[in-house]
Amino acid sequence: MKSKLLKMKIIGKSNTGYLFDISCPSDRVAVSFCPETRKLLFHNHNNLTDFLLKNEVQLRKILHNKHPESFFTGFELNFAIFEDSDPSAFSDKKSILVSDKRNGENKSYALEKGMDSITKLYTDGSFLEKKEQGGIACIIEYANGECLVDYRPSNASTSTLTELHAAIRGLEILCECKEIRLVTDSQYVRKGLTEWLRNWKLNDWHTANGTRVKNIDEWKRFEKLTDEKYIEIEWVKSHRNHLQNALCDKLAKAAALL
Repeated sequence: MKSKLLKMKIIGKSNTGYLFDISCPSDRVAVSFCPETRKLLFHNHNNLTDFLLKNEVQLRKILHNKHPESFFTGFELNFAIFEDSDPSAFSDKKSILVSDKRNGENKSYALEKGMDSITKLYTDGSFLEKKEQGGIACIIEYANGECLVDYRPSNASTSTLTELHAAIRGLEILCECKEIRLVTDSQYVRKGLTEWLRNWKLNDWHTANGTRVKNIDEWKRFEKLTDEKYIEIEWVKSHRNHLQNALCDKLAKAAALL
């Protein structure tokens, strides 16, 4: 799946909202957007206009998620739009999201069903606020039927960071494995790898709101561990009788007390 790299800049404000200049090397288009009404208007027509209209949901996702205080004249953002992408599939929590970096590429897409024979990595993290201690756990089911369990304390200071630490630990163990299904109850991990990382890097590790990304060192480590690999990410709802997720949860809590 190819992506087009674009740049947007807020160049003013009018009665129709904030005026954006959106450009690529070959074209540019003037767009206005009102954060309150979410009304989006295109003020000129060219090939870039057609491309943005075709992929309007992706553009709107960026604009809708911006905080009100991040709309100001002079704000700039680099971003990528995936061609022929189905945004609804990425929003569907039942979809398996894929990060495919084999053969020097960097693709992200969604599947209804993943590979049948693949190494499965189940991870979970736990942060005990009262004790200010974290723990992580991994269960690995290799494609050949073998199984490995790993759990240990984490120096993470938030629950979301323990989830990322758990995924990192699992990928460290599976450093030689090229095809992995990561099963997690963390949307932070799921969306970070398949949706957010690319745009963070385009903006020197800043979000669409212009703020510095949290846990940059961990995200860089996580991304490095996915290089040259095919990673499926399956999300499961926590505490819903998923055997491996429930066991990882118990082990992570136990590790937080070590």
